[in-house]
Amino acid sequence: MRHATVLVAIDAGRHDYVDPDWMPFLHGLSREARTSRVDAPLGHDARNALYTGRYPDTSGSLGAYVFDPRTVARPAWPRPTGLLAPARRALTKITRRPTAHGPDPDRLPASSRPFLRRTDEDAPAYRPRAYGAPSLFDLCREQGLRFRFLDAPVSPNDEWTFNTLAKELRERQRFDLYVAHFHSIDRKSHALGPRSDALRRGPIRDLDEKLANIHAALAAGYESWDLLVLGTHGMTPVRRRVDVLGHLRRADARPGRDYVALVHGTYAQFWYRTPRGRRAVEALLPLVPGTRALEPGDQARLRIPRDGSTGDRILAADPGTLIAPNHSGLAATRMQAAHGYADRPDEDHGMGLLASSNGNVQPGDAGVRPLVDAFPTLCDLLGLSPPPSHEGHSLLAPRTVEVKAPVPILATVPTQVLADA
Repeated sequence: MRHATVLVAIDAGRHDYVDPDWMPFLHGLSREARTSRVDAPLGHDARNALYTGRYPDTSGSLGAYVFDPRTVARPAWPRPTGLLAPARRALTKITRRPTAHGPDPDRLPASSRPFLRRTDEDAPAYRPRAYGAPSLFDLCREQGLRFRFLDAPVSPNDEWTFNTLAKELRERQRFDLYVAHFHSIDRKSHALGPRSDALRRGPIRDLDEKLANIHAALAAGYESWDLLVLGTHGMTPVRRRVDVLGHLRRADARPGRDYVALVHGTYAQFWYRTPRGRRAVEALLPLVPGTRALEPGDQARLRIPRDGSTGDRILAADPGTLIAPNHSGLAATRMQAAHGYADRPDEDHGMGLLASSNGNVQPGDAGVRPLVDAFPTLCDLLGLSPPPSHEGHSLLAPRTVEVKAPVPILATVPTQVLADA
């Protein structure tokens, strides 16, 4: 009997999109599925949580950069930001294929660039031994399971992803696992707002129709199947903006010499190189409205690495506050929504939906579940033994949780494909 397990990951797939007016197909499927609200860890490295089941303080990864003083010993040549970034945008528009993925080093300030080492966040997620712990793809290789990976950096767009996945499901391709990511809702939510009518009538409804077609292709192509749909994070409306970089210009310390800063839309990281830098920045942080500096207890609760690689101090924005401008390269002045808040609002929770054709799944609401739970759940569905390094709990295993509002979501995102025999 041919069986397939499909993981569909949706950037900015908010749990409340699973609603008859927003996603009628997905709402109908949720009645037969195990649903949850998905809580992603702070930072920009969801892949470690999703594919190895580890929190940031275990994986040592909070995002695309870590502080590494050894980089200062190497030449830090200026990067022609003014030339390369516009050229890449033009090529992306002409060819419809992205030329840069993830955070762009050209967007970093010259004072910080020499001290930050790039992690390999934008490298293919399926590559062997990619994370310092066994990944879902490593386990598949070890057990001879074949998988298909559809995501950046090679996927041109969501249409390609959808067409590729639906076609291969209809053809009953011999893959045990499909992993597909959709990103268009994230981009549109930033521009339109997460609950705008334009988003509902356009991208959200289009995605719901794609999910209906994917479900139909899966049911027609395979005798049995499991489908896990995850919103890897939610999206919160921007209600105010605060200029952290403007406040830093008032510090009696020089960036690069006395301190290093990396400013994101919802949090900022600081490394202190001198006592002067520490005193000056610490004196300014309490004056930044709409933010608060995280204390050791906050970092322990949020599972943030505390070895200094991700910051001597982290400044967190209040929910609904956007730090603008920032170093992410997003058009912060026009952004209508953001995600990744330390104090997680309900709007920041993603959708979770697990459906099965063979009785593997008991329908019901599993409450709020961390993103790391996806890894052992997929292992259970594939018949794999999760390694001791993982920190999640399978949705198939009995577990007492606080029951909250249901959170269904179905999504599929093809973008680059790898077949591993």
